[in-house]
Amino acid sequence: MLHYICYHNTEVWGQWKTAREGRLDSFFTAKSYRPETLVGNCLWVVVGDGSPRRYRLVCFGTIERLENTKRPAPYKGLGRRVYFRVHRVKSPDVTKLLWFERLLREQQSFRNGFNRIADNRTITALKRFVGQRFSRICKEPEARNGNQNTAKGRLRLPEQSTYMSSMSDMEGTLTEVRTAKRGRSQRLRMAALRNSSGICGICRRDFRRILSGRGVRVLQVHHKKQLSAIKSPRLTKLSDLLVVCANCHILLHLDPSRALEPSVLRKMLQHS
Repeated sequence: MLHYICYHNTEVWGQWKTAREGRLDSFFTAKSYRPETLVGNCLWVVVGDGSPRRYRLVCFGTIERLENTKRPAPYKGLGRRVYFRVHRVKSPDVTKLLWFERLLREQQSFRNGFNRIADNRTITALKRFVGQRFSRICKEPEARNGNQNTAKGRLRLPEQSTYMSSMSDMEGTLTEVRTAKRGRSQRLRMAALRNSSGICGICRRDFRRILSGRGVRVLQVHHKKQLSAIKSPRLTKLSDLLVVCANCHILLHLDPSRALEPSVLRKMLQHS
């Protein structure tokens, strides 16, 4: 089971009115999620208001269905209305709790509004916060050999029957995105790529030999000290960078809150 967070800003959207216990409630998102991505997973709803900002965990529940709907004015295009079964939370103020401060950092103060929770420590803390109600309400699949997502260390893909040949969904809608991005040094990036000689620092594959040298375009520059985790600009040295291929870069950042050490991934690939 995956876990998602929905943030409601009362200053923008007005007061959140939680539905009665066990009833269906919904919220709007501009993200084009597919039903198979969300349905059956757990949703946690946080409301923020006041100055200084106070946060309340108002309810949680299982996502049951999605519907295409028009975006509210003045925006154009389609979005998703996400329906979930409501289970209210008592003593909802979570502002000063350590696990919530970690969640706030991971979600970058909820700038995305609706997003997946990646930190397993935060998920464990949320379950403990609501107590035994979680295990009764949100049924998680049983783990096998202590690991529900892997078998012998490899990712277990869904059964083929999950994806029917007749499945369809809406795509191609225009979405307005506003984001903040940390600056990278183009000078350091180009120097790192030149020093790599076209070889991935993890899998050691030589991409100069692929497509008459055009294969080097898949190489990316990885920061050994995760740049997204810093709070202010810092000085980066060329030795702080590692050139890796796109596949290895994705594997390094499977956990967005904490990148895998390159040496660890290198050993994992050698023994796979």
